[in-house]
Amino acid sequence: MKKYIKLFVAVFSIALLSVSCNKTKSTSKRLMKAGEWNVSELSVDGVSQEELPHWVIGDCDIYNESCVGSWQNDEGGATDFIWQVTNNGDSFTISRQGPEEGLEHADQEVAVQCFEFSGTYDILESDKKTMKLTSTATDGFSGQTAIITLEKK
Repeated sequence: MKKYIKLFVAVFSIALLSVSCNKTKSTSKRLMKAGEWNVSELSVDGVSQEELPHWVIGDCDIYNESCVGSWQNDEGGATDFIWQVTNNGDSFTISRQGPEEGLEHADQEVAVQCFEFSGTYDILESDKKTMKLTSTATDGFSGQTAIITLEKK
């Protein structure tokens, strides 16, 4: 009888681990496909940012490389960020990458915005066409509630 209980626990643990990995992978796959996302909401404590960026996401294998996106504005500014889905598909991390000095004006604006909104977010909503993220632990707004809502182009 003890053998069957141990076997059941082992099979259940493997199944649970498999489901957890699949949720992270399936959430990541929505962003892994190359494409553009419009940021329809970018706010801090309910105050919307004046300039809304859009993201360009490249192809990515989440298990073999760092996933890179481009945070862009309508003035032609762009900066790269690393993104990652973690915590069984419940968390999304943004980390701005690139130089901090010697940037053109439009690139400087978007780099500052991306840096300020870098951090780990809870994924509130996620489907093929929208994602809603919220965080109180961003680099620029620690302790305040930052919200990013994305819509697939």
